Amino acid sequence: MIILGRYFSSNKFTITKTCLVILSVIFIFGCTSEKKAVPFETPAISLGLLVPLESQDKSTNKLAEDLMNAARLAASDIKEVNLKLTAYPTSGSPERALLAADSAINRGSEILVGPLFAKETSAIKQVAHSSDVKIISFSNSMNIADSNTFIIGLTYQTISRKLVSHSVKQNLKRISILAPEAISGSEAVKAISNAIKENGAVLSSIETYPLNAAGIRDKSRAIFDNLVNSEVDALIFTDTPNKGLVLITSQL
Repeated sequence: MIILGRYFSSNKFTITKTCLVILSVIFIFGCTSEKKAVPFETPAISLGLLVPLESQDKSTNKLAEDLMNAARLAASDIKEVNLKLTAYPTSGSPERALLAADSAINRGSEILVGPLFAKETSAIKQVAHSSDVKIISFSNSMNIADSNTFIIGLTYQTISRKLVSHSVKQNLKRISILAPEAISGSEAVKAISNAIKENGAVLSSIETYPLNAAGIRDKSRAIFDNLVNSEVDALIFTDTPNKGLVLITSQL
C-alpha cells in the first residue's frame, strides 16, 4: 500500500502566489470602483487581513505569519494603487474572526482578505455583506463561496483530481480514503470519491475517525484491519498535522 497524499496543504511558494492573486483581484476591484478619481492622486484601498495569529497551535501561528509576510511583500510590489494593509488576528476561531471582521470594517476596510478557515469565513459573511465589504478567503471550501465571498485556496476538488490522476498513472487504482469525522472531512471525501469515479479507479473503502486522541486509539485497529482486507493500493489522507493526522498515522 502506498500513501499517495498525506494531507491537503500549501507551501510558502503557494502562499506567496496566492497573495499575488489576491492583490491582483484587489487591483481590479479598485480600478472598477464607482468612487470618483482624484486627478494625479493614487487611488487608495484599505484592506483588512484576517489571519489566525494568536492561535494556541504553533503551526497555525507560523502559517499566519507566512501569510501576513507574503501579503505585505505582494502589496509592496503593486504600485498602481495605494494599499493600506492592516492585519487582524483571528486565532483560527469563528468568534474571534467575527470580532476581527467587525474591527476591520469599523476602521474602514473595503475588502477583507481572509480568514484562513471555512468556519471563520462563514462566521463573518453576514457582517461583511451588510456592510457591502467583499471577502477574499484563503479557505479551500467552495460551499461558502457566493457573490460576496471569493475562495482562492486550493479546493478539495482540484487537489483530489491531481492526487487520483497521479495514482491511476502509477497503476494504483484501488484507493482508500482516511478522513476525520468533521464537515471538512466529509467535503474532502466527496471530492476524492468523485475524482476516483472520474478517473476510472476503484474506491476500496472510506475510513473515518473522531478528532480526539481517545477516539483515534479506539478506532485505529479496526481502520487498519479494514485497509488490509480491502487490498488497497493507495491511501489518501485528508487531515492536517495540527489536527489528527500525526496521531492517526502513528496508530496505524
